[in-house]
Amino acid sequence: MSSTPQTQLEAFVMNEHQSQYKLPSLHQMLQELVAARSVSSYTPSKDESNKAVIDLLCEWCENIGMTTHVQKVAEGKYNLIAQIVPNENQFDPNLKGIMFAGHTDTVGYMEDDWNTDPFDLKIINDEWFGLGVCDMKGFFPIALQAIAETLNEQGKDTLKAPITLIATSDEETTMDGARALSKLNIKSHQVIIGEPSDGQAIYAHKGVLTTKLIIKGVRGHASNPSLGANAIEAAHWVIGKVMDWKKEWQTTHVNHTFKIPHPTFNFGCIHGGDNSNVICDKCELMLDMRLLPNMPQAMLDQEFKQRLQGMEEAVPGTSLEIITQEFCPPYEETQVPAFSKLLTDLTQQPLVSTNFVTEAPFLQEQGHHPFILGPGSIDWAHKPNERLALSKIQPLINQLKACLKSIS
Repeated sequence: MSSTPQTQLEAFVMNEHQSQYKLPSLHQMLQELVAARSVSSYTPSKDESNKAVIDLLCEWCENIGMTTHVQKVAEGKYNLIAQIVPNENQFDPNLKGIMFAGHTDTVGYMEDDWNTDPFDLKIINDEWFGLGVCDMKGFFPIALQAIAETLNEQGKDTLKAPITLIATSDEETTMDGARALSKLNIKSHQVIIGEPSDGQAIYAHKGVLTTKLIIKGVRGHASNPSLGANAIEAAHWVIGKVMDWKKEWQTTHVNHTFKIPHPTFNFGCIHGGDNSNVICDKCELMLDMRLLPNMPQAMLDQEFKQRLQGMEEAVPGTSLEIITQEFCPPYEETQVPAFSKLLTDLTQQPLVSTNFVTEAPFLQEQGHHPFILGPGSIDWAHKPNERLALSKIQPLINQLKACLKSIS
């Protein structure tokens, strides 16, 4: 089953330590989290509540002395905010606390594509397999273990600032869980978001803007084009303008800290018309844009209108509607150099940027200072046979403990 040394595997599967702050074993916690279904989907029939995951985390947080608050985000959707506050006589209000944060939901799955049951945690060749082990239920047992060990080793009274754990809903769809945290007015923290970063700390990522372009024309018989206005021809004009925009931004908006240093544009789908002998009266395009830091939505909305405002003149009789379906802001954290250096020293790697999107910008907007550091690899997120290497677990526990000790 595994070639992992028995002593290391036992540390994850068994809970042998008798101490004041007790948790189930890492294996048991992750097993129960994976079994608790929490798929987020834009399709109502596939969307699931995350309450079972929140209930598990709430119980474990309370077991190690954390005060918990469950925030209802929507029907069946919840956030957990758990905190342990130091002795007020020792509290330093000028010292930022430490927050561990993550989302409780997973993407959907195709069971036939999996070699194992997605909701039954398995260990195969030194890796844990199950839906969410990498993205990102696997982070929570690790974070809780780091908190419990820190409290057991040095005691609550040595803390000078709060320790907080945040677990959100719907990161894989609307980000509504992260947005809802703004209603709670949580004090500023230095944050570790446990998204899969393969053990390297991330300080910036691109944003995403998903836009639907709805082009309407006039239906008519194809034998006489003057009887209608062709929405597909107008879509051709729109695509040309967007491609010109894309080429321009490849030279005017450049940030070499990203592997792909410029914004990217992708037409993901197009739908229009129903027959070759009918003038198409409606065509829809879906556009994905990945954005660099300092590219706000207001700027993009204005530029869309300016770039595409000539379509009605180019193809008379047509009209264009631009709908923003999703916007997650870009993010870059540069305000806490001491904590940045701590993460660099702990991982022994430079901070990096990435292209995938997280809840970091929403936490940043609320006054926090987020970084991304998780045990899994993004290469296994959103895929069948999602996995997490056992070798990644203990190093991250040690790194999180070092972050906690930085406030003691």
